Amino acid sequence: MGFLLGLLVWRKKNGRIAAALGTLCLMVLAFAVWLGTNALWHHFTELQDWMRLAMTKDGLRMFWHKPVLGWGLGTFTTVYPQFRSFYTNLFVNAAHNDYVQVLVETGLIGFAAVVWFIVEVYRGGLRNLDGWNRDWSRALGLAALIGCTGLLVHSFFDFNLQIPANAYMFYFLCALATSTSRIPAAALAARPSKTHDKTAARRSFRSKLVNLKF
Repeated sequence: MGFLLGLLVWRKKNGRIAAALGTLCLMVLAFAVWLGTNALWHHFTELQDWMRLAMTKDGLRMFWHKPVLGWGLGTFTTVYPQFRSFYTNLFVNAAHNDYVQVLVETGLIGFAAVVWFIVEVYRGGLRNLDGWNRDWSRALGLAALIGCTGLLVHSFFDFNLQIPANAYMFYFLCALATSTSRIPAAALAARPSKTHDKTAARRSFRSKLVNLKF
């Protein structure tokens, strides 16, 4: 929602939509503050949060040891115990930051490839946004780009894209956001309306009743 609001303000269009969306963001935030329990606020200061920060720092130290090619894909779990700066009885299976893990495992070369891919997705997606409020295809692309943004932001705090279902969804949304194809207007116009569907259903039901009488 924040990304969409910033996009609308940046393009200086659809001021009413931007104002409504900004108001909605504030309402959601106020509702979360009002509804928040002690357990919810404690989550922001619990052990797992500083542990993730420590893993990020440890991951950067790993990167400095092999900055160009990295340690190799899938090696974080094996190599990390040598660099861990805190004690835990938990099994650390990932860096809990997809960007740090890519940097550790693939080095600058792999990280540059990931950054290039993300830049190209947003270049293609933003290029397709003209007339999104009048074209169903462009509105679908905008929704997909917002979905990509949510997954990428989440990846700063978790190993989000290492979960196959999330990765599949991310690449599917990337394809939608950058697609230049359009849904033909004739296809949308040819879709039967709800009123038409109800009328057809009534006629079918009446014909069945007539046949039952005979």
